[in-house]
Amino acid sequence: MSTPPRLVPPLLRISPTAMETWTTCARKFLLRHLLGITPSDAGPPSDEGLRLHAVLRFVHDHGSCHDAAFVDETLVAHGCATDAMRVRMARHRDRCPSTADASRHEVERARYHHRPVPMFLATARIDAIWVHDGIFDVRDYKSGGLSPMELRDDIRAQVQAWVLAPRAAAMGARLQLRYEYLAPEIVEDPEVWEPDADDLDAVEERLRSEVEAIHGSDFTGVAEATVCARCQYRSVCSQSAAPGAPTWPVLGIEA
Repeated sequence: MSTPPRLVPPLLRISPTAMETWTTCARKFLLRHLLGITPSDAGPPSDEGLRLHAVLRFVHDHGSCHDAAFVDETLVAHGCATDAMRVRMARHRDRCPSTADASRHEVERARYHHRPVPMFLATARIDAIWVHDGIFDVRDYKSGGLSPMELRDDIRAQVQAWVLAPRAAAMGARLQLRYEYLAPEIVEDPEVWEPDADDLDAVEERLRSEVEAIHGSDFTGVAEATVCARCQYRSVCSQSAAPGAPTWPVLGIEA
């Protein structure tokens, strides 16, 4: 008898998005992050969010978000000088430090966990890092989404904090995480989180235990209509509580 294929690699790579998916629905985690299956159903539009991130990076790389004229010129040049985009940029400006010792944008970092087993490699892509006033200020821009939870309870923020903690310590700065919800329907951002050593130890153990659970999982779906209705695999998942017709393109073969 042949041995069944191993679904989880010995060294699992995790990310904020992957861990959020895992804690929401194990079946979706299997389809998206382990098997890499192309989504069968359309998800929420992402063009506006991608455009916002691109504009924010351009503004910070070439000028200042506190320069209203420059920001407006940038929006016009990028073809997104809409009222909605102006509101998002203004909300960011109110949250952005006016001066910084150093800054980086769209940064990707990784950190390896070896012992105790299981091993895993955690990666995180960060929208912006500002170093100012002895603070290693990590920012994640959110263009929409649901009302935010406290960052210390958000597994996405936990992964980011654990990955970036060594870099902040090497610079002798306090690690601080902030999620900027820039859409006007989100009234307040979650409270800024400055994890201490005990917090980071607890996060590492949580991530280790979650990876251990992934190795032992049978990847049963959550089967809840409110969750499944937003899932991009709802039409091909046998456990979906909100089935539909897949939107995969039909491939024609010409003679």
